[in-house]
Amino acid sequence: MNGGLFQSSNVFACQPDGLYTLTIMDANGCKDTITILLATPLPVELLYFNAFKYNEQVKVEWVTATEINNDYYIVERSSDGTDFEMVEVVPGAGNSNFLINYFIFDKDPFSGKSYYRLKQVDFDGAIKISQVIKVDFGFELAGSLFPNPADNVVFLTSVEGIEDVFIYDVAGRLVSESHYSSLHDIKIDIAPLSSGFYTLKTKGAHDIYEIYSFVKK
Repeated sequence: MNGGLFQSSNVFACQPDGLYTLTIMDANGCKDTITILLATPLPVELLYFNAFKYNEQVKVEWVTATEINNDYYIVERSSDGTDFEMVEVVPGAGNSNFLINYFIFDKDPFSGKSYYRLKQVDFDGAIKISQVIKVDFGFELAGSLFPNPADNVVFLTSVEGIEDVFIYDVAGRLVSESHYSSLHDIKIDIAPLSSGFYTLKTKGAHDIYEIYSFVKK
């Protein structure tokens, strides 16, 4: 349209997310068509969420990359992975575009197995729920990942049957994904990975997640 005068007689109401085609006409009657993608940004980009034993307590921690319209978080726990109760409310940052680290301590965790999750609540009341993390205070052996640091291979053992393994780099990007049939001992090839710090997340039966960290030499 070469910089001609643009005139519009239309007012567009808010539209749902999707791909739209818009035809515009300048003062000389020349038409042009453009495609517009409308996408509502996610309220919170959650890079990391974990819960683990810390002496006689449970430490719950999470990291966000961005937050939009974020009011607060609710940390919840459960003894069976189904019925959850509130542990603590943590104020959100509202709007941010930098990394923020959060953590709380559950000073009176359940004996035996506990399950933790995170609820994120917007200012308009919309709610997002994280994956579930298991913490075990019983006598059951915990999972392990070794060696750490590692060269080309790590070995993973878990009391939960492992179905999926996801590896993320320090920026939270998914760099490796593999799938299994409820195995308890797994050998994982990390040779293609660059040297650095990684987070490994497993998904087992009943959508229970366990998280490990390791260093690739």
